[in-house]
Amino acid sequence: MRFVTNVILFLLAVFAINAVSAENAENTVATENVFSSHYYIGTSIGGMVKPPKDAKGKISPGVLGGYQFNRYFAIEGQFNYIPIRLGYPNTEAAILAKGSFGIGKTNLRVFAKAGFAYYFGNEKNAKDFNFPVAAGIDLLLTSHLTLEVAYKRSVLSADQIFGSMLLSPLLGKNNEKDYEINRASFGLIYNW
Repeated sequence: MRFVTNVILFLLAVFAINAVSAENAENTVATENVFSSHYYIGTSIGGMVKPPKDAKGKISPGVLGGYQFNRYFAIEGQFNYIPIRLGYPNTEAAILAKGSFGIGKTNLRVFAKAGFAYYFGNEKNAKDFNFPVAAGIDLLLTSHLTLEVAYKRSVLSADQIFGSMLLSPLLGKNNEKDYEINRASFGLIYNW
């Protein structure tokens, strides 16, 4: 809960800073590079929202990179560590389509992401493939630096992860439940 409170306070601070600097946006941020075609790389640090007991207080670092085709559309690859229960996958490799648009004449952009992800871990059968979705905001700090705040959700299927590992001969089905991954993160992105 403390992490969610910190995220909300951070977002309020970002909006306040942006509101003050919005009048000088044309002088302080050259956005033509951000709105044209370009590559970008970045890093993120986050945490789980409503984590299981064994994942509380653990961070979720990640890296990302992509290509911005125009001011509205990008393709992005991500690689994230997910601190979840033992036996479940703890690494995510994802390819996402990103749609974004600016908010008025400010340095803020709202975005949504959706795509494919493969989850894997150190357990033999701990793997899954699914379709995560994400939403968030980008704050253009300069023509080359962007601050990203994101929330991503995906569901790991117990049947895919455990397969025959936990099949009960008597019940004939898996005793494990599907597992939701809800990750909130902050990221710094370099555009070139």
